[in-house]
Amino acid sequence: MRKSISLQIKLILILLLSAIIPLVGMMVYSILNSNEALKNAENNKLVAIRDIKKQEISDLFVDMNNDLKFLVETSNTIKTAVVDFIQYHNEMGIQENENFDDSSSKPNLTKTYREIHDALNEYIKKYNDIRDYLDIYIICKKHGHVMYSFSEKSDFKENLRYGKYKDSVLADLWNETAKTNAEYLTDMKNYAPANNLPAMFYGAPIKVNGETLAILAVQLNEGKINDIMQSETGMGKTGETYLVGQDFLLRSDSRLIMKNENNLSLMSQKADMEQVKKAINESKTGIMNSVNYKNLKVLSAYTPVTIGNLRWAVIAEVEESEAYSAVNRLTFTSLILLAIEDITDQKESFLKDNLNNLKQAEQIQEDDIIPKFKNILNNFESAINTKLIEHDNKSTNIPELPSENFMNLLERI
Repeated sequence: MRKSISLQIKLILILLLSAIIPLVGMMVYSILNSNEALKNAENNKLVAIRDIKKQEISDLFVDMNNDLKFLVETSNTIKTAVVDFIQYHNEMGIQENENFDDSSSKPNLTKTYREIHDALNEYIKKYNDIRDYLDIYIICKKHGHVMYSFSEKSDFKENLRYGKYKDSVLADLWNETAKTNAEYLTDMKNYAPANNLPAMFYGAPIKVNGETLAILAVQLNEGKINDIMQSETGMGKTGETYLVGQDFLLRSDSRLIMKNENNLSLMSQKADMEQVKKAINESKTGIMNSVNYKNLKVLSAYTPVTIGNLRWAVIAEVEESEAYSAVNRLTFTSLILLAIEDITDQKESFLKDNLNNLKQAEQIQEDDIIPKFKNILNNFESAINTKLIEHDNKSTNIPELPSENFMNLLERI
């Protein structure tokens, strides 16, 4: 009788295992499917955000370039003002090592400075009400005199060759544009007349009858860059997008630093991570698991963006804990639903198929059970591993089912 009871217990365990093992195998298969699909979705979302930001930044600078071309090539108001400023410059006898003089103190001037300025300024004001540049300049090509400034900060009337701002980013713009006689874009650099905050300028030569007489320069409103890069759409709690320059300093303020620390990070936060170096130094585009400038683990999508003579990196990233939380949560839910569905579908057939076997337990020889069940396990292992290989031939980390553990368990029954 003791042997009969023992055999019944063995048969019950075998029957239970024969129902549970296929379910476990399908759950493993489902985990691989779910994780891959959901991680791909998260990667694709981040890559799409990165590419949108790159396009928006490119469009911003294309618009600025078109502005310059329109102003220097088609605006008769600006060309007339340049001719008048040069004439005024000469009639005032302003020397090349002096600052520009707007006093109109000399007699017999063809036009006073304010007459020229006011005619131009009305036109520039209407234009800038739409374009919203921080400043618009007209600079004498020959001497570097700042003859006109819409905002009239401390750089107005300065001499960019000999004056106190000769080493400034605006002086760089004047030098390069005058030397090359072509459009030029400066990188960001702290600028004293802008409260020593980062400033960025775009310049183009103003030609009259084929001769370059002056340089038109516009100061970009960095807020427009931040408006693009700090958008929270699709970024969750820890996600953000930002720009990095060739010196590995941020070219846009970090949304998270502004939100969490109430600090500006433009041109002050270093970001020399691997993904940034790939984008800037190697011109590569991709997505990878890495760390960010705070040394936090992130999923990071990166790409270079070329703007005029500059190359920056566009980074879109989110902390790994947030990026993969949705993957884990949805995978767990799908496995629970799968288990419920499989158990519901199989319970009736399981009971019908195995009830008779259970009743006949005393008639089944123990030597017959073990080989047959081992054969079932071997067939099951082969079928599941075939499915896993079909699922993803590229994966090198797919675990094989631990059939030997089942065998050992069976031997110990």
